[in-house]
Amino acid sequence: MALFETMRENTKIILWITVAAFVLLIFLAWGADFATGGGPGRGEAGVMARVNGERLYDREYSDALEQARQLYEPQLEGPPDEEFLLMLRANTWSQLIDRKLLLQEARRHDIVVTDREVATALLYNPPPRLRANPAFLNEQGQFDMQRYQSWISQTNTAALEREYRELVTQEKLRMILLAGVAVSEEELRETWLDRNQRASLAFVQIPYVALLRDAAPDDAALEQFLSARRAEFRQPERVRLEFVRLPKGPAQEDTLEARSEIQEALQDLRRGDDFSLLVKSYSQAPRSRWGEEEGVYLSREELRPPEVAQAAFSLPVGQVSDPLTSADGFHLLRVVDRRTEDGVEKAKIAELFVPIRMSYETNYALQERALDLADSTEAGDFRQAAASLGLEIQDTGLVDPQGFLPGLGRLAAAKEFALRGRVGQSSRPIEAQDAWYVLHLAQRQPAGDPPLSDIRRRVVNRYLEEQRRHQAMDRAEAILELCRTGVPLASAAGIDSVARYDVAEDVPRQGFVRGLGREPKLLGLVFAARETGLLPRMVVGQMGVYVAEVIRPAVFDEQAFAAGREQLRRELVQEKQSRVINDWLTELREKARIEDFRPVVAST
Repeated sequence: MALFETMRENTKIILWITVAAFVLLIFLAWGADFATGGGPGRGEAGVMARVNGERLYDREYSDALEQARQLYEPQLEGPPDEEFLLMLRANTWSQLIDRKLLLQEARRHDIVVTDREVATALLYNPPPRLRANPAFLNEQGQFDMQRYQSWISQTNTAALEREYRELVTQEKLRMILLAGVAVSEEELRETWLDRNQRASLAFVQIPYVALLRDAAPDDAALEQFLSARRAEFRQPERVRLEFVRLPKGPAQEDTLEARSEIQEALQDLRRGDDFSLLVKSYSQAPRSRWGEEEGVYLSREELRPPEVAQAAFSLPVGQVSDPLTSADGFHLLRVVDRRTEDGVEKAKIAELFVPIRMSYETNYALQERALDLADSTEAGDFRQAAASLGLEIQDTGLVDPQGFLPGLGRLAAAKEFALRGRVGQSSRPIEAQDAWYVLHLAQRQPAGDPPLSDIRRRVVNRYLEEQRRHQAMDRAEAILELCRTGVPLASAAGIDSVARYDVAEDVPRQGFVRGLGREPKLLGLVFAARETGLLPRMVVGQMGVYVAEVIRPAVFDEQAFAAGREQLRRELVQEKQSRVINDWLTELREKARIEDFRPVVAST
């Protein structure tokens, strides 16, 4: 406690460091994939990974995971599902890797943190889990700094001090990294113009979609077109993957386990146990549905599932329901109170909820089944091995291994296998949020120039796209020539049956414009104009070819810019700082030697 003696003498000291802001920057890689192909038996007992030779212990991971659960689960509308838990595990893993890398960098920079700096940070920047602690909330549900500081002055804070020593160390490292980050006057001005400058224009569009609607080019024209553009149509290497997907979900044993737990709670209730205590012991419902001081009033629409809503508005106040079964699990509830707010009937309930959730054992059984398939295919045929285990095989067809993989999406480990695997090779089991996968590389087709027959549709589309553009340019040029003779733009548009005339007012420099869409080339010329009148040339755009005139040119409002300059500067500095930290972390990870001792590859 000697650490806080100085702080208690002068609690008005100004905090020079904002730890919370740093935490936001540190974990920019939320959900990053650190699957590096770990395997059983490669690490020491109790060691989950090595980061540049430094051990990451199982205990560190389990403690961090529990803290993350305590922080995020209260924010959920219902009980955490398997997808949420898998994501939480992946995020916790990536954050711990980042933490090791950051502290290693801090040591490399010889960063030293004093006791006073730790005390200041802890006294004025409580961690999120303590900010959410009901003991430190006032009657309005807001965090009460005085309550927190009173508590911390009487508490053994050794564990928090260690945590905050790391955070202050990381903040000092952040300050070193961001020392040169600044925003120039030119960047400020350009950003302000992008967000605030407006102009008005009239335009004629020759839309591509209106031209050559029934065209059917012959093979001779297509072959000639293709031969002049071989590089454009050259196909990259393609692969064909066969795979088995084992979807995750609760097994019958998981349902029976949940049913047994709700029955056990019911027996405790019938023996005379207090329902409120049972809720706190058993329930995985949100705290807003725990009744008593933590409960809130909810309408029928806010209460899910419908079985719970029905009971909440039909049971007498104070009565406990019979066990209710829903798709999510089993429920016991007591109506604490009902009232009407703004004409809407609401109920406060105490809900004992036991979810039907896939257990560790069920997930492990799926993993074992996937391992059986992977092991069987090492010495035999993938299809035969899958059939012997009663598993259905799916096929991606020939696809670019760096693109979207049908049935697999953008599963990182699947892409890695598709790029680096050998034909005939099967993967080890891959865990995703909703399933386990085993992949088999069935075919690899080298890059090359495909014949017209293989890519006819693509060639036809490109051929017609180019023909439409040329025809649209000829039509737009005729309208432009007429305007140059003094004919108004709206009248000149009448000479062409597909031409479309429109006016766009108060158009921003960037973004979608009603009636125009996104046409940066056209808007670039409009905003470069300093006076009204016809643009000197047509514009070949994304949706058509344009002839346009400026009705009201863009102006620069110096006063408005001056008024918003500093707020904009702060925003841009923060954005640039985030990019610097993110790029630095990415480079740090790429250079790091991360030995992953988790039992299987996990990828989302």
